[in-house]
Amino acid sequence: MREPSAMPTEIGQAYGGGIVFDIKEDGHGLVVAMEDIGDFNWKEAKSECLAYKGGGYTDWYLPSKEELKKLYEVKEGVNRSLLKGGSTAISRTAYWSSTEDNALNSWEFYFYYGVASLYYKYDTNAVRAVRAF
Repeated sequence: MREPSAMPTEIGQAYGGGIVFDIKEDGHGLVVAMEDIGDFNWKEAKSECLAYKGGGYTDWYLPSKEELKKLYEVKEGVNRSLLKGGSTAISRTAYWSSTEDNALNSWEFYFYYGVASLYYKYDTNAVRAVRAF
């Protein structure tokens, strides 16, 4: 799917199949999906994000722990936009990140506390995809 012609100008704006949570100096940035994909182990989480087709887009991925931190920093405004649009808020305690530590552990991000911690890859966590625009 092709991006809308007008680039987004603010955090919390609906754009490109999701809600904008980061805008870079060049006008490009990141959007978060309108809903959680589900609960999966880490390997499944990566696959489910790549297979996700929210808003008709096919370039979704599992966010890094740094991207989840940026999302956490603006989650109140993003959640207002999600709820206003009839979608689900980012309300789960922990979400998987794509950031690996080793063969057994990857980083999860706690949205209740605003911190990342290591977690066993075979355990399940909530998953919400992001995509760049």
